Amino acid sequence: MRYENAEEMFADIKQWQLWVSAESYDSAVYPNPIYGFIFQGMHDYGHYLTNSDFSLDGEIAAYNFAAKRAPSLNIQKILYSEIVLRSAAYIYLGHTAAPKIVFP
Repeated sequence: MRYENAEEMFADIKQWQLWVSAESYDSAVYPNPIYGFIFQGMHDYGHYLTNSDFSLDGEIAAYNFAAKRAPSLNIQKILYSEIVLRSAAYIYLGHTAAPKIVFP
């Protein structure tokens, strides 16, 4: 299930629930599908904690929040790829791009 907007997701989080979708993270990028669900939950909760929407600016805010807690530069690059670059591709293309990890 995807949320139409951040406000819908924030309302669910306030009720102690969060829906995540296998649609976005069921690729070979993750060695175990549960990692995609965990990542999506962590990322979406970052939106809530930063009060950021699903625009590119909101995705960058969520990335910055997550990157501050990342243990290494390589993890920050993976987060950038998964959060900022995938969001930018979706906004530009109008559909989800194939998941790839990019090391800028």
